[in-house]
Amino acid sequence: MVARQLLASGGAWLSLGGTQILLDPGPGSLVQATKRKLDPAKLDAIILSHRHLDHSGDINIMIEAMTDGGRKKRGVVFALTMHWTRTLSFYPIYVPSLKR
Repeated sequence: MVARQLLASGGAWLSLGGTQILLDPGPGSLVQATKRKLDPAKLDAIILSHRHLDHSGDINIMIEAMTDGGRKKRGVVFALTMHWTRTLSFYPIYVPSLKR
């Protein structure tokens, strides 16, 4: 379904007490956000539950939108990692600014 974009897989946008979070920005995430009049530049965080393409396909474009093309240092990405002990944990990946 995702390969032919028969179903939207843009993730879930959460607004929690003024904090804007995008969960699993799959393919079409930017298009789906725009259709719903959600502004990716106002995102505070992106969370990836796992690394399948239907959950992470638009992570790059959503980070770019969140940081105004890398010009603003804002937001955080939480990604799941597997430690060598085989324990799963989330850790923050701070989004760097391209502005020097």
